[in-house]
Amino acid sequence: MPGMGVDLSAPAGRTLRLAAIGTLAGLFSGLFGVGGGIVMVPLLMLWLGYGAREATGTSLAAIILIAAVAVVTHAGYGNVDVEKGLLVGLFSNRRPRKVQFCPS
Repeated sequence: MPGMGVDLSAPAGRTLRLAAIGTLAGLFSGLFGVGGGIVMVPLLMLWLGYGAREATGTSLAAIILIAAVAVVTHAGYGNVDVEKGLLVGLFSNRRPRKVQFCPS
C-alpha cells in the first residue's frame, strides 16, 4: 500500500497483508460462492512471494480453522450429521497416487 506509511516488509506490514488476504477471501467466498483458496493462493504468491506449494499449504491450514468454526456453529443449530460427514470426507479424499499437481 504505497503512500500509506506502512512498511510491508516489516512483521506488522506482513500481518496487515495476511489480514487483507483473509478478508478478501471471505468477502469473495460469500459474494460469489467460490472457495477461499481461489483467492488466497494467488494473493499469497503475489503479495507475499510464497511459492505455489507454500501458498497452497497455508491456504489449506487456514481452511482447517475456518471449517472447524463452521462445524461448531452448525452443530449448535443441530445441522451436523457426523457419521455422514465422515463418510463423505473419507471417500472424497481418493485420487490417483502418481498425479503431481504442483511441479517442483
